[in-house]
Amino acid sequence: MYAFVSMPFFEKPNLVDGSGDLIDFDAVYEDLIEPAVRAAGYAVDRCDRLEDPRSNIPLDMFQRLLISDLVIADITIDNPNVWYELGARHALRTGGVIMLACRDRIPFNITTEKIEKYHLKGGRPDPAFLEDDRSRLTKRALQAAAETIRVRSSPIYHLLKNLEEPEWKRLRVNEADGFWNGYDRWTQRLTEAKDKNRAGDIMVLAEDPPAMGFQLEARRAAGKALISLRSYELAIDQFQRALDIDDFDLVSMQQQALAHNRLGERNKARTLLEDTLSKQRQDPRLQAIGLLATDHEAETLGNLGRIAKDDWLERWKDAESVEEAKELARRANTPLSQSIRRYREGFQICPSNHYTGVNVTTLEALRHHVGAGDPVGHDVIGAVRWAILADMMKSEGNYYAHASLLELEFTAGNLDRAEDALGRAVECAGQDLFKLASTRQQLLLFQRLGFQEDVVSGYLTELDFRLERYTPDFVPNKSVLFVGHMVDLPDRDAPRFPNIDSDIRKVRDAIAVYLDRLGANKDDLALSSGACGGDLLFADEALKRGMKLHLYLPHHRVEFIEHSVAFGGDLWLSLFESVWDRAEERLDLQYDLGPPIAAKGKGLPDDYVRNNLRLYYNTVAWGKDKANIVTLYDGGPSGGAGGTADMIEMVKRHGGHMTNIDLKQVLAS
Repeated sequence: MYAFVSMPFFEKPNLVDGSGDLIDFDAVYEDLIEPAVRAAGYAVDRCDRLEDPRSNIPLDMFQRLLISDLVIADITIDNPNVWYELGARHALRTGGVIMLACRDRIPFNITTEKIEKYHLKGGRPDPAFLEDDRSRLTKRALQAAAETIRVRSSPIYHLLKNLEEPEWKRLRVNEADGFWNGYDRWTQRLTEAKDKNRAGDIMVLAEDPPAMGFQLEARRAAGKALISLRSYELAIDQFQRALDIDDFDLVSMQQQALAHNRLGERNKARTLLEDTLSKQRQDPRLQAIGLLATDHEAETLGNLGRIAKDDWLERWKDAESVEEAKELARRANTPLSQSIRRYREGFQICPSNHYTGVNVTTLEALRHHVGAGDPVGHDVIGAVRWAILADMMKSEGNYYAHASLLELEFTAGNLDRAEDALGRAVECAGQDLFKLASTRQQLLLFQRLGFQEDVVSGYLTELDFRLERYTPDFVPNKSVLFVGHMVDLPDRDAPRFPNIDSDIRKVRDAIAVYLDRLGANKDDLALSSGACGGDLLFADEALKRGMKLHLYLPHHRVEFIEHSVAFGGDLWLSLFESVWDRAEERLDLQYDLGPPIAAKGKGLPDDYVRNNLRLYYNTVAWGKDKANIVTLYDGGPSGGAGGTADMIEMVKRHGGHMTNIDLKQVLAS
């Protein structure tokens, strides 16, 4: 979370009480505001202390004022800049403001608002009250952090009930490039992680809110990327985290239900969507500003149509012949009709939503094909074609528009147009397996019901060729993560893992026993860092059993060797090089993900914590039922963030099957 402070700088005379006494506002910031807000978990800045020397201060200041999670406005004196900034924030954001003051007379227009008071003595924070003033400000900041963004604490939004806060990307200040570069880098990293099929990397990036204050967007984007990688359980968690920020985020509600449906939890998905639809239709502000007939409601109805469609497919999916499938599909007319009704309702509400429209034409064509309904009307086909082509005009590279056109023209019998649309859809999908697989699934629907079988077979051949090229060569039966103590540093006071041959051999043997009991083999994946000690011993033993090894380093290779390997001596240096050469993947946190987007020194997790997150998430991304976490731990207190104890706590919080190799017991044997 990020907080921006709007206040006077340096020493300013107090003209409000008529004394003219100087107030040292830098001391107020350094002694009161900054430590109090940091204690609540925020990174904090004010515009004269922005770290990027390339920043355009006025533009970046205004950008932070609008985007920050929290704005602290010190209104002790009547500074015109502070009042202007406070008004701008109140006008464009629904909440996230704390007004702070050491004054008795409050301007009339804000007398209804709660002002956090503090104490001065000699123009500086009063030492007798400082601890209490900090505590109260920290408490207010924590309360602000716990509020969802739907809380309308701004007096403007409180009075104008039907006013909606602008979508955050519309608050982009032109030429505030220094601020937005961080967001652009984050987006690029997310795309790269998805392209490399690294669901765990996406989860780590979601923990690094891009360019300050974009947590909701980060969670949404991560969830959608995880769905495209079929990591549905992780996606559900991301959308829930988004809903913790905004409990009325329609996109997250819809996408979370979609993920549940993909997991086969159809009833849960249906309940979530019905609840979402009810909220949309009952929300007084949506009604007042006319947002009912939008793509959001059509999307919810379309997802409900998809669930009913899956109910229909379930009735005949195990048919042993085309004729049997057609007969069973014809008999299951009730869920099919329910699906068409939901899709049609969505298309009527929002005719530009071609997803709902093309499902109407496809399902009506199939219903007619199995003898349960009339042919598709030409007027409906024309309306859906218009919606698709209009969407293509906005973006030629829109995969979903081309995929919809493929379905429409295929069911309408325009096979040349359909084949052209297929080629364009495949081109737009690129290496996105989720998109390619969804098109394949739709074509299989036609094939199983004997709808233009010969044509569909040709389409499937082309898709299967693409899918075979992009499908990962290796999907593990088990994923095994190791985190454990290093050998003792030369200056360690109390021995823990002595760097001597006999103790090293004992630990190696204990790791070998664990892997053998687990039945680890060439069909399994091993994940670890490469520090001298348990990490390298585990990696070597895993490689001996033919496991694929992914080696995760928190720093660049040379730096990592210097800090985490070389102190152990030549034995460990040699083992590191051997493991490095044999690892299937060598992953460098700094190269792949870079530092967190926000500036260093703002209370962000260090590289070891982020590397632990990356290891854990990339282990469970293959499925928690496949994930095995093994630790080498002596049971002692944590040696600091990012250590073995930190990983153990992480697994306890997030889940996973964990086994500990007791270092004390092993060395005592």
